[in-house]
Amino acid sequence: MRRSTLVQPTPSMPSEVPNLPPAYRRTAFVKPAMSHLLLAGTLAFPVWLLIFHTISTFLTGNTFSLTLHFTPAGLSDWLRLLFGFFVAGPLLIVLHEGCHGLLFRLNGFQPRYGFRWLYAYATAPNALMTRRQALSVTLAPLVLLTLMGLLLLPFAPTAVVPYIILFLTANAAGAIGDLWLSVVLLRLPDEVRIVDQADQWGVYAPVDSDVPVTTITSGFVLRWFGMTALVFLIITVLLNFLPLLAVQLDMDALRIGPAGIWYLIEFERTPDGGFQTSLGLPATLVVSIVLGGGLAVLLPQRPAETT
Repeated sequence: MRRSTLVQPTPSMPSEVPNLPPAYRRTAFVKPAMSHLLLAGTLAFPVWLLIFHTISTFLTGNTFSLTLHFTPAGLSDWLRLLFGFFVAGPLLIVLHEGCHGLLFRLNGFQPRYGFRWLYAYATAPNALMTRRQALSVTLAPLVLLTLMGLLLLPFAPTAVVPYIILFLTANAAGAIGDLWLSVVLLRLPDEVRIVDQADQWGVYAPVDSDVPVTTITSGFVLRWFGMTALVFLIITVLLNFLPLLAVQLDMDALRIGPAGIWYLIEFERTPDGGFQTSLGLPATLVVSIVLGGGLAVLLPQRPAETT
């Protein structure tokens, strides 16, 4: 099968799925390209961070800095990030997949959990779902965990608010595949039935149904997201080398871009002998999206392989 295929037609053949209504056949399967989703999730992280930071400021009246401080006295910022990655990360994965499992149960199915390469999953083998049931399972982590975090924000201590925002951001960025599947489901007719097969979804429809499998593709959109994420990572890495260059050139301050929010990077020395740097996320995202879109248009798409 072609790994880059998002929705692929399959031969009209009898299905072995239990409880399948009469005259239904598998017309397609939905298989997201994991490499595209990982890149898109990376790009989505700063976007969601800005969204939840704005919501938090509105709900709490407080703001927090996105600046990491590098000083000879310690590396407390990096230690907190490492703690969040190694401790809060696995907890978030458990909660995220647990929300999928919860909605499987509420819809009358028995969930199973697993881990494959770089992602975890919750599935209900051979569970025949309606489109609405599939949507509820798919969107559960984004909706439930976002609501939980937003309800906690007004009552959380100020020192805890940044961690709630990062939790919400990581969950939303990790739900990029769920959002894509939801778009696919919303474009399907209501009479379809969905079977979750962990890494792909089977789509079943009446024999006489006109399921638009050939139009439910987002190849260019995902390719654009993927190229944008790649450009964003490259720009971020290159910009983080600039403070080191500024130190070598004995510069006290450096800014690339105009004052305000539309700068790419700001650097300045601190009184204690260290330095601090800030990456301008809005400008970096705009540049990345424009360059990523150009690459998505200019780079040739690999010819599809057939199964």
